[in-house]
Amino acid sequence: MAWLHKEGDWCLDGTWENYDGQSWFTPSIDLGQEGKNEDGLSFTKWLDLECERDGSWEVLKISRRFGRVHDTSDKSTWVVFRQKI
Repeated sequence: MAWLHKEGDWCLDGTWENYDGQSWFTPSIDLGQEGKNEDGLSFTKWLDLECERDGSWEVLKISRRFGRVHDTSDKSTWVVFRQKI
């Protein structure tokens, strides 16, 4: 049995704020958009669409990147999908 693999990243949408030489990231969940990416998709909706795209894919691995404690700009999720060929 052979497998085909693909990977994808899901990242929070948000806004960079700059004031007096300092900058910070405000994720969309704080903006009232409930944790959606730039396409307006929640993680679970994005995952469903990626599994259905171009055939039937299954999730092999999910890895979260959290960055520093107060650095929300680096909170993305990396996913590896696989499909039987």
